Order: sequence, then structure tokens, then C-alpha cells
Amino acid sequence: MRISSLLFLLIGAFCFITGCTKQDLQALDLKDSYYPLQVGKYIIYDVDSTVYDEFSQSSYLHQFQVKMLVADTFRDSNMKLNYRYERYTRENSKQAFQLADVWSATQQNGRVEVVEENQRFIKYIYPPVLGNSWKGNAYIKADLNDPRSKFLGNWDYSFTAVDQPFELKGTTYDSTIVVLENGELIPQVESSNFKTIYAKHIGPIYAKREYLEKQPSDLTWQSGFSVEYRINSHN
Repeated sequence: MRISSLLFLLIGAFCFITGCTKQDLQALDLKDSYYPLQVGKYIIYDVDSTVYDEFSQSSYLHQFQVKMLVADTFRDSNMKLNYRYERYTRENSKQAFQLADVWSATQQNGRVEVVEENQRFIKYIYPPVLGNSWKGNAYIKADLNDPRSKFLGNWDYSFTAVDQPFELKGTTYDSTIVVLENGELIPQVESSNFKTIYAKHIGPIYAKREYLEKQPSDLTWQSGFSVEYRINSHN
């Protein structure tokens, strides 16, 4: 797989999510912990995006900001409550944010489902338990003729840390969880590091999306990308 087939992931970030029966109480617990949900809530991220070019043997760093805003709610065709996420970008803090994407998310049956770039992901299962895993990309059917779906198919998501403190940019978050996302790779040729860290009562505070590919002839890293999101501010 070449880097041109994976550039779509550069804007991929993260995703979030929603809400009496027992199921409703579970939704409330979720909203009060690692997926706080209410219209008007936002998080702003500082983003470092690096692309490694095998032809020029150079790397290119692009720094910008992303704002994720819970803008509204709506009911889908099954009358399930969904949250509308608006994703804004800007080059620096002196510029105004510009709308880039609209995503949606819902919480049902003890899990969070997010639709981004017309793909549905199972981002989270509830409650978070260390070591628990699930097929986060179960809705994506791998197609050998489609590099995007081939790359995303059959990924395992798992909790690698639960209710642990985490320090980021000088701020210590008392309780966080880490979700690691692993796809199928070619051993010694491909490498990836996809993970998201969530802080209690805030949501996603950090995410990394990295894919590197080696040159088969000498096994040196030749192409790929790395995108890191770090929380800047939130309400």
C-alpha cells in the first residue's frame, strides 16, 4: 500500500458520542465519564501532521488547529438519538475556524458508534475494562481492490490503560483511558501506531495516527504519515 492510498487518514482524528430504562441509565453513565455529551461542548486541538515522501526522501510537517464541536442532535431512520459533530480547522490561533467536515455519533447497546468520512466505527465499548477488546471496524468490509477498505478491515481495538493519570503539555489528568487500535500489517515492512487517550469528564485529549512503510530492498522507512492531536482548550 502506498502513501497516496492513505492520505485520507490525515484528517481522521477522533471521534466521540450519546444519550428511563436500564439502557438509558447506562447512556447517562457514559455521558458523565469519558464521553461527556451536550450541545455546545467543544475541544480545540493542536495538530502536528507529518508526511514522509519516498520519492524525495523528505518529510513535511504541517501544524494547524482543529475544533470539534457538538453542534446539534437528530433522529436517524430508526429514531435513534444521534449527535452532530462539526469539525473546524485553521492554520493558527490568529485565524477564524473554517468548517471542514460534519460527523455523527450515537451510543447504543453499550457501545459508541461514530460515522466519519462515510465510514462507521465502533470507537468504544462500555464499561471500560483493562484488556477488553472488540472489532472496532466491523462495519467496514475489506475489499482487496480498495486500498482504503483493505487497510481498515478487521482491526482490533482494546483498552490498554483504565482510570490512570496522564500528563500532557504540563497538565495532569487524574483519570484517563487508552484505546489502542491495531490493524493487519506485513511484518517487518509496515508499522502503525493508532491510539486515543480519553480524560474523564472531558473526552479525547490526545490521539496519534501513524503508518510507516519500509522499502523492501533495504528495509529503511521510506513512506507514510504521522498525525498527533493534543488538546489545547475545551469548555
